[in-house]
Amino acid sequence: IEKLRATSGEQAVAQLEQEFARFYSDWTANFVQNAEEGDQSIMAAVEVEHSNLLKALAISQRKNQWEIVFTIAEILALHYKIKNTPAEWRILREALLDRLGAQFPAGATPEQVDLWCFLMCDRGRDALACENSELAEKTFRYMMESLESSADPSTKTASAETAESLADIYLQSRQ
Repeated sequence: IEKLRATSGEQAVAQLEQEFARFYSDWTANFVQNAEEGDQSIMAAVEVEHSNLLKALAISQRKNQWEIVFTIAEILALHYKIKNTPAEWRILREALLDRLGAQFPAGATPEQVDLWCFLMCDRGRDALACENSELAEKTFRYMMESLESSADPSTKTASAETAESLADIYLQSRQ
């Protein structure tokens, strides 16, 4: 990179980083569904490319390319789940929320809203898995309030999904 920077300048480095992040975003987008179905060869490929995925994620975060961040975060979440290393995912998820904002991002783009909902839903489900229904309910209620107060019509689907999660928490607490 330093050699490229010295010979071609910052713009060439920025373009290379952009292409790198886009490549890994496209690469993961092609595999998410098969990975969710448990395709071990895909998860092995994700393991091999793990450090590159983290680099692409960092580049995308730095450039506020939330659609790419979401795509890569989705496969990494699945990777950590299958690998049974939830602590690694929690650390990454919380770092992403710190960067994006754990509070509902006012004036957010649809891509930011999608990522925020994914991360917050995951936080709520994680709390449920740890049998912390109080934290799960608090997380999902905050999401509902945030989504309902948003004037953005794209939040309506996320709002419905969050209401479903709250209903699940209620039903689980009654059992």
